[in-house]
Amino acid sequence: MPAKQRDFRLSPKSTRLLIIHTKYAERGGECSVVQNEVILLKKNGFQVKELYFDNRKSKLLNILSMAFNIISFFRVLIVCLRYKPALVHIHNTHFAGSPSIIRAIKILKIPVVKTLHSYRLLCPSGSLFFRGKLYLKSLNVSFPWQAIKEKVYRNSLLLTFWLSLSNWFNRKTGTWKKIDKYFVFSEQGRQLFLNSNLGITDSQVIIKPNFSKKNAEPSVKRGDNFLYIGRLSQEKGIGILLDAFIQNGLPLTIIGDGPYNSEVKKAIRQNPLIEWKGYQTSEVINQELKKCAALIFPSICYEGMPVSIIEAFAASTPVIASRLGVMEKMVRHNHNGLLFEAGNADDLNMQLLKWDNCTKEEKNNLSKNAMKEYEDKYTPEKNIRILLSVYDTLIFEKQIPLKKFTMYKNDTQKKQPSVAPLDNNIVAG
Repeated sequence: MPAKQRDFRLSPKSTRLLIIHTKYAERGGECSVVQNEVILLKKNGFQVKELYFDNRKSKLLNILSMAFNIISFFRVLIVCLRYKPALVHIHNTHFAGSPSIIRAIKILKIPVVKTLHSYRLLCPSGSLFFRGKLYLKSLNVSFPWQAIKEKVYRNSLLLTFWLSLSNWFNRKTGTWKKIDKYFVFSEQGRQLFLNSNLGITDSQVIIKPNFSKKNAEPSVKRGDNFLYIGRLSQEKGIGILLDAFIQNGLPLTIIGDGPYNSEVKKAIRQNPLIEWKGYQTSEVINQELKKCAALIFPSICYEGMPVSIIEAFAASTPVIASRLGVMEKMVRHNHNGLLFEAGNADDLNMQLLKWDNCTKEEKNNLSKNAMKEYEDKYTPEKNIRILLSVYDTLIFEKQIPLKKFTMYKNDTQKKQPSVAPLDNNIVAG
């Protein structure tokens, strides 16, 4: 059901939004978050146009133009002039979009918000993770020379330097201060950005968690297998996960792909109860979440807000997660799941043993609490209200000068703007 609009001045049918995102070479959780948010806005009646940049095209040109991509600048400028959005919501700009698109939007004095999906503005690593552990050396330095020396981005001195220079240039020229509001997923993420050298203010940063659709019906009988969903890579803790399940011999279903594929195959030879299903559709993932005993989330890096944990809660599925960063806030020990020491396979096994010793009633309580956590924090309805509260304030405070854009406080005043139509999806190279 669409969220109630009576608390907002926005009239969805006459409010045009432009969503901008740069796609990665490999589709991940970030792209899913963007797609789900676009669907949510459209379901609530908003006119939404999507402008996508693609990192798979013109790779060298995109890298060379990382600090200011003149082609991207004019693409966004032209789209904004034609479409006349009331507000622009930016997700990823890296590489192909580039921060230049922010300046194109602000030339027209259009309100702009940006979701901070990663920590790329704080450190060239993008994840605050390097060589198997957290990497926080770049957070409070004027220029990340140490990160460059250690080649934290793709193990390349040149690329790490160029990315660092781009971020430094845009910080010094005030690009990041031009964003009206930033969305972060958690208080931990908020504090990381506010306490860094980025120079943004407390009032600019808004906490908006991710969300998911409810997935508890129809009910499915749960099995005894545990489930992992995600990229098969070091920072996601896949090595710890495999070590634990090689030791305990318990059934584990793995969904995902990545550089640790060969390690997964080796683990299967040592524990035949490990099943690897590779990449799967959301429909398959939803069914697996409803059938498994619990989701395992063994990440050893600072996550934004894992969608898979929210999807588990939406399926009444408890989560066994690392006691680190946002995971420790989302999963409450002995309430909606269990926590173990990050990076410690033995402690993960201790929690799995504890799970095995839980009574049926205790497991049912964990499941009920998982669903309550979802309903309290991660529903589409709660998410759209946070979005609209920010959109509403910015649009009506900024008084956009694009004369043909119109909005009305109630539907009796509706009038369609006379603007040439555009395709819903505009893909930029």
